[in-house]
Order: sequence, then structure tokens, then C-alpha cells
Amino acid sequence: MLCGMSLETYPLLRVTPHNNMPLQARRAFGVGVTGIFLFPSHDVSDDQFIETFETTRIALINEVEDPFVGVMAGSNHTSESLFELVVGSLQSEDLSVPPSAAFVVDAQESRSVVTTTFRAQNATALHNMAYFGGFEHQKSVVGQSERSIASNAQLVAGLVDVVVSRVDSLNPFQAARKAEVVRQSVSQKPHAAYGRISARNIDQLAPYVDKLLLTHEVESFVGSGEVCVSSLRGLVLMAKTAS
Repeated sequence: MLCGMSLETYPLLRVTPHNNMPLQARRAFGVGVTGIFLFPSHDVSDDQFIETFETTRIALINEVEDPFVGVMAGSNHTSESLFELVVGSLQSEDLSVPPSAAFVVDAQESRSVVTTTFRAQNATALHNMAYFGGFEHQKSVVGQSERSIASNAQLVAGLVDVVVSRVDSLNPFQAARKAEVVRQSVSQKPHAAYGRISARNIDQLAPYVDKLLLTHEVESFVGSGEVCVSSLRGLVLMAKTAS
């Protein structure tokens, strides 16, 4: 985190067939988040997801100055398919403007070079949509050596605008050490953390990350798509005061 600046906070909000996402987004911005990322649950189609994104962004325009609303790849998306969905929706005018950013958990997957090329070819349509990219499959996180973590972070740094590392431990010292390794290896790029971020480890993460992508303790119950306002407010306040 840059000296004198507070951590940016971005909750990852689940789009379900039944939740009122404009309301959930208002709740999130109401507690002072920097922005939000929307991602689809397994039973939400691409058309439903894009429609929800557009409805939510429009609903926020009159309430939040230049709202940051990004998209996150769901379980049915690769990095390539997410970017294709965004560009296709812009061309069909189902989206009036690009999302603020796209987040892909594993930007190192086999199609990452194709994604980079596709992104360059569609730079005008995508405008300045940022690319947040991680480098860890969920099943391969445990037991990685620090050398492996640093090497993978460096590889993905060449593909994305913001390097994202997974917090896989609530132990504040383990979480901080991993974040420190990533920061040292990709000091030239903004660094975001996501995963098991909680009141227990925000202070320890703060020196090594610029952004927090919040998933842990954000929903009223897992899978609901409903924002737990009190919990999210607490995380945001901690991020703003972390040193």
C-alpha cells in the first residue's frame, strides 16, 4: 500500500436468479467501498448476468459518482470467454459501456495468451477496462513454495493490470508473508488480495497490498447474494484505518 493511502475495498457480489442486485450494490457503496465486482452463480445465464450488470450500473449512476462496477469470471467462464462475453455484449448493445474491470482467478490458464491477444485487438471497444488476474488454482494453493509463488506472480504480471494473490489462511502471519513475497516479486504492478480476508489479517496484509477483493463474511449466508451490511462495514473501516 502506498504511503498515506488507505486500502481500496471491492466486495465480490454474487448474482443469483432472485436477488435484487441494484439494492445489494447500493448497500455496498453505502458503507464506503471503492467499487464492486459482480459474478454469476452457477444457475445464472450469460444473458441474465449481463442484464443484471447493466441494470445495476445504471441504478448507481445517480447515486455514486463514477461507480466502479467490475465483472468476475464465474465457474463457467475462462478468461477468454469472459472477455468475449463483454465484447459481444458491447457490440450487441446489451452493454452501453464496458465494465470498470474484469477479474479472473487464474489468468495463467492455458488460454491466457489468447486472452491477451483478444484484449489488444478489442482495445477500442474495451476502452480502459482494467484486468485483475490471479495465478492460483484453488486446489494448488496449499504447499506452494515461496519461490513458486514469486515465479507465478511474475509470470501473470506480464498479462494483467493488477496482480491478485489468494489469501488461503486466516493466520495473519502466514497471510502477510505470502503477500510480502508477491509484493517483492511484482513491485511494479498494483497488488490485490482476495480470499480469506477478515478482521484477523487486514492489518498484517496492509503493508503489502493495495486492494482487497472481499469475499469472506460479505454475504448474510454463503450463496445468498445478500450483502451483510454490518460485516462489510466493519471490514471497510478496518481497511481504511490499517497502516
